[in-house]
Amino acid sequence: MVETDYLVIGSGLAGLVAALKLAEHGRVLLATKKDAAASNSSWAQGGIACVVDEDDRLESHVEDTLLAGAGLCRRETVEAVVTAGREEIRFLEAQGLRFERRETHPDEYDLGMEGGHSRRRVLRVGDITGAETTRVLIGRAEAHPRIDLKSGWMAVDLIATGWLGLPGPNRVV
Repeated sequence: MVETDYLVIGSGLAGLVAALKLAEHGRVLLATKKDAAASNSSWAQGGIACVVDEDDRLESHVEDTLLAGAGLCRRETVEAVVTAGREEIRFLEAQGLRFERRETHPDEYDLGMEGGHSRRRVLRVGDITGAETTRVLIGRAEAHPRIDLKSGWMAVDLIATGWLGLPGPNRVV
């Protein structure tokens, strides 16, 4: 039996970020069915679109996303994600991720242009942004004293007892 404050299933970008942020508030069990680097996030080659150039505007990014989404996106959700982008980029950099910078202006990002965007706003780490992002975050998670990373765990095999109303913290069996 394992006791934890938070259970995060999956070691892709979302799971790793969630585990690192939740570790500020308690113990985290980060469970993944294969080794931690075996996630779809690791295969992402492009980059992360974010408004970081002073000439770019959040509304422009929102409109590009809604247009590319062909009516399948909720404006409120797109606005929330795009608005949070800068803070999340700062978080990734604080973990040790290094996005490409311009040779002539090393204080500026070397932004890429990808489909669906009307301007350059894609931060990259070569063409291995996903692999490098997960590598950095896995390293941080493995070194964190409040994160227990378990490989070879299947979510279907987990039973959380919190819903039973037992006293004490949730237990994962």
